[in-house]
Amino acid sequence: MKEITLNIDNMACQGCAKKITDTLKDLDGVKKVKTKIMKKLVQIEFNPGKTDETQIETALTKAGYEPKKSER
Repeated sequence: MKEITLNIDNMACQGCAKKITDTLKDLDGVKKVKTKIMKKLVQIEFNPGKTDETQIETALTKAGYEPKKSER
């Protein structure tokens, strides 16, 4: 398993967090999603044999969000 943290500057509410979680959990290989609304962060644990960072970022972009890699 691999874990990444992304900044989502336009995640503003619990509804956004749910949409992000649902979008990511629909991807094959995503094991765990944890959103932190106040910090505008999402932590994703995934199987790199089934999905990758590019697919995760593309799914979020298609859902209307602007993911950026976090320093964390």
